[in-house]
Amino acid sequence: MRPFTLPALIVCLVLATYLVVTGDRYRPNGKATPGIEGHTEGTQFGKLIEELLESRARAFKPTPYAAINGHLATAIPYLTYRYKKPNLKRRWMYTIDGQSVALDWCLPPPTGNVKGIVIVLAGINGSSTESYVCDLIEKATSQGYAVCCLISRGACGTTVVGGPEEEPCGSRVSDVEQVINICHDVVTGSSSSLLPVSMIGYSLGGIMATNSVARLGSKLKGKLNSCVSISGEIRVYEKYDFPASVELWQPLIAYELKRTLLDHSIERSGFKPLDPNWYDNIKTVNDIDKEIIAPSHGFKDCIQYYHNMSALSPLSNNKGKDIAIPTLCVHAYDDPIIHVDSSALLPVDTSRYLFTFVTPSGGHIGWPQGWLPWTNGFAWVSDTALSFMNMVACNTTAVDKHGSA
Repeated sequence: MRPFTLPALIVCLVLATYLVVTGDRYRPNGKATPGIEGHTEGTQFGKLIEELLESRARAFKPTPYAAINGHLATAIPYLTYRYKKPNLKRRWMYTIDGQSVALDWCLPPPTGNVKGIVIVLAGINGSSTESYVCDLIEKATSQGYAVCCLISRGACGTTVVGGPEEEPCGSRVSDVEQVINICHDVVTGSSSSLLPVSMIGYSLGGIMATNSVARLGSKLKGKLNSCVSISGEIRVYEKYDFPASVELWQPLIAYELKRTLLDHSIERSGFKPLDPNWYDNIKTVNDIDKEIIAPSHGFKDCIQYYHNMSALSPLSNNKGKDIAIPTLCVHAYDDPIIHVDSSALLPVDTSRYLFTFVTPSGGHIGWPQGWLPWTNGFAWVSDTALSFMNMVACNTTAVDKHGSA
């Protein structure tokens, strides 16, 4: 364990006790329930989806003392898991609007053939060295996959040139589309044209992943095999005022964003927030979206921006009906940062390729397992994403028939 783990765990337990005492205010009380949702009826692929996710539900053995609430389940893996930093090789992608965006690659051991490419979109800071990303990289490369991490514009010390419209934006799908095209060109230019390209996104990265497959629709057929969103959202415009998120977690995230990203972004882009004291007055991520991101990218308000980010938006994405590749959203019912209903509830008339999988507990990109969670890290959720990805890649005929059923 990390040297600060024990004191941090004590603080977490005290905080968890307080949160239990405060009652319903910080509980999700969602309409969504643990289980599988989506069009699984009547096809072989639907049966495969159910069998896979039911097996993953049986494999879910949550840490007993972390199942008290989602706050502990979120914090414990970050505090206790020691991970090995992968051997990353940075390459640069030149975007259609003239930016240089970093791609961090990790290749599998040279002893066998490459099975395919996994594109990874990390959370709000976009780092390829986040502990959950490192866990996935280790498992994916050990199975023979190359991993390509898309670094968000301006994140991890990368630069952005131009005006505010070139700065980071959660609704931008052009960078994602371009890296999909690059990876597709890599596999079709290799010795085999059948290598799968898959995409896995976490939190904001999950939002961007599902938004991309919804916006791009059939353009991705033959290029991207599958998509997994972990603790993301498909309805950002709903439940964004969830008290547990706004009052407890967003102030911490907003502070870090202001310190590491926004201050530099505003200085270099020349954008002038309406509030000259924005740095001190902005307290939450919602405030950042309202005061900076939405107006700097031409949205009339943050609700329009949130619709533009959402895979199921009836205004920008046809309620997700155009999703043309198998897409899985994995979420914990007790996620304290993103409300379960904004990730798990599906309209009846959405795409047959969109599925959600909700666990009873797990927090936000957490899912600690067993009494000694530091021995397991993020294994459960990494294995769930890779299992879905592998199942889709091995059943392309069933996938095609499912869409036309």
